[in-house]
Amino acid sequence: MSFAKNQNVIDATASPATDLKKAQAAAKHFDPAYDRVLIKREVSALERKTAKSGIILTEQTKETTKSAEGYLIKCGPTADSEAFALIGKRILFSKYTGEDIIVPLPDGSKEEFVLGTDTDIYGELK
Repeated sequence: MSFAKNQNVIDATASPATDLKKAQAAAKHFDPAYDRVLIKREVSALERKTAKSGIILTEQTKETTKSAEGYLIKCGPTADSEAFALIGKRILFSKYTGEDIIVPLPDGSKEEFVLGTDTDIYGELK
């Protein structure tokens, strides 16, 4: 039995469609304290690949990744200068970091973010 070339390779370069303007507008209503960072979580590369192929994975397989993708929206005042340089960029961060928070907007809608620390950021995805 032969396998297709790069069958198990996950392409993390394909960027999902995101409404960053709405996320940045919602971030105006929340200021992180200390070294906290506000991250807009995105669908992971594994989730994008399985959605594209239509394959349904077991829960055990879905939990093998320990990182997540997102956009860094805002940093607290004492966050590292390297974190400030990543604001507005697509990043890779620890999947189980921080807390999921919901920021209500004046129009009645809500925006979901991850509130973590600057040390949970692995780096920028280019």
